[in-house]
Amino acid sequence: MVSAPSMRAITLAEAAERYVADLERRADAGLLSARTARMSRDDMADLVTLIGGERIVDDVTGRDVDDALIAFAKLPDRRFTRRDAPAKPRSMASRERFYKSVSAFFSYSVEQGWAAMSPMRWVTMKVRAVDKKKEGLADNRRALTGAQALALLEHGAGSPSPDAENFNTNYRRDRLMIALLEVLGPRISEMTSANVDSIARDVDTDGNLQAWWTVNGKRGQRRVPLSPWLLSLVDEYLPVRAQIVREAKSEERALFVSVRGNRLNPIDVERVIDRAYKRVLQTDPDNARRLTPHALRHTAATIMLSSGWSVKVVKDLLGHANISTTSLYLDDLPGELVEAVRLNPVAERAAKADS
Repeated sequence: MVSAPSMRAITLAEAAERYVADLERRADAGLLSARTARMSRDDMADLVTLIGGERIVDDVTGRDVDDALIAFAKLPDRRFTRRDAPAKPRSMASRERFYKSVSAFFSYSVEQGWAAMSPMRWVTMKVRAVDKKKEGLADNRRALTGAQALALLEHGAGSPSPDAENFNTNYRRDRLMIALLEVLGPRISEMTSANVDSIARDVDTDGNLQAWWTVNGKRGQRRVPLSPWLLSLVDEYLPVRAQIVREAKSEERALFVSVRGNRLNPIDVERVIDRAYKRVLQTDPDNARRLTPHALRHTAATIMLSSGWSVKVVKDLLGHANISTTSLYLDDLPGELVEAVRLNPVAERAAKADS
């Protein structure tokens, strides 16, 4: 029989540091996404600031956590501190994530013997995600329409020529990143962890060239095929990347690098997509909308499903363990229901019979 851990008095700051270190080790082992570990680190930093790093974990009460949840909701949203925009309070989604992070931390503290009981049992400020449809925000859909996706591909990376007005030195890299996000729907952590040698080519029995991207996902590796068009974007980018790394005298293995030859991090990817949005807004304002890398994951899933592919295929593409998870990523494309009714085979045959 395994005995319970012995109780030990430990400060909130030390406990949070140990908890985050454990999450980061799990992320390094592929048991947790790097993004989840990073966001949990930010949440723990906020928790320590709001409650006080010198507090003993076992002394934290439900009232303390309630006060921290209220104070967290009033903090400025970090997403807008990187842009020239007025400060906004934390979104409901951020507040829900913080609540879950705090709950997970105190459960971990009980397991480690730092607290006899989790204070979450006495928390009254329960945080739940907002139902956007009930809040009148149904039009704030995550996935892009086909027109918006094409506009992003066409204008989002800037211009390829130095003589063009809106020249972008990272044109080929950004265009490849946008294309992979829109077509294959990888997670942002899968983009930043990709290495050059994760792209492989072979010839099938019929002599046709096949290209694959080995994606390091949440649940291990998966091989995703690259179409000839995607492979052509890879081939256009790789010489540029090689020159950057060579001039930087870097041995970086990352597929996506900065102009200094360093591996991109999730915030870098978010900035690439944010710049892409601004370019589309300038050149094609009718098809522009605020978006994130995760919205492009929704886009890939939604467009594939609306094109007739099964949820099983989309599940394998996205690297989900269950189809039920995949269904949460699928948004309705505008006009899709109207078109489905119009092309219903029963109604179509009946209309022909009546004519």
